[in-house]
Amino acid sequence: CWEGLLLYPVSPSVIFLAKLALNVVTLAALQCVLIPLFVVLCDVPLLAHPWAMLLVALLGNLGIAALGTLLSALTAAIRHGGNLLTLLVLPMALPVVLASAEATRLAIGGDFGTEWWRWIQLLGAFGVVFVTAGFLLFDFVVEE
Repeated sequence: CWEGLLLYPVSPSVIFLAKLALNVVTLAALQCVLIPLFVVLCDVPLLAHPWAMLLVALLGNLGIAALGTLLSALTAAIRHGGNLLTLLVLPMALPVVLASAEATRLAIGGDFGTEWWRWIQLLGAFGVVFVTAGFLLFDFVVEE
C-alpha cells in the first residue's frame, strides 16, 4: 500500500497532509453521529455553547488525527504493526483526551475563564506540534 502511495509524483509530506485531512474528516463524521446521541441519552446541554464545543472537537480531532497518522506510518512496515500502533497511540493521545474532557466539562458549565483557555491552548499546541512533526518527519518515516 505504501509503495503505491509513494509512486505518486508528490512529496511524502503532501501524502501526510492528505492522510491527516482524511482522518480529521472521518473523526468529524463520527462525531456528527455520536455527539447528538450523547446529548439525547445523557441529557447534557451541549448546545448552550456550540462554538466552544466545536472548537474543542476540532482541536481534539486535529491532535488525535495528527498523532495517529504519524504513528501509523511508523508502524506500517512492522509485522503486527496494528498492535504496536494501539500501544503507542493510547498513552500518547492521553493529553488530548484529558484536555478535551476538561474543556468540555468547563464549557458545559459555562465557565470560559483562564482554566478553559489553558485546556484549549494545550489542545492547540498538541495539534501544532504533531502536525508540524508529521509534516517534517514523514519523508524519513516512509523511507525504507
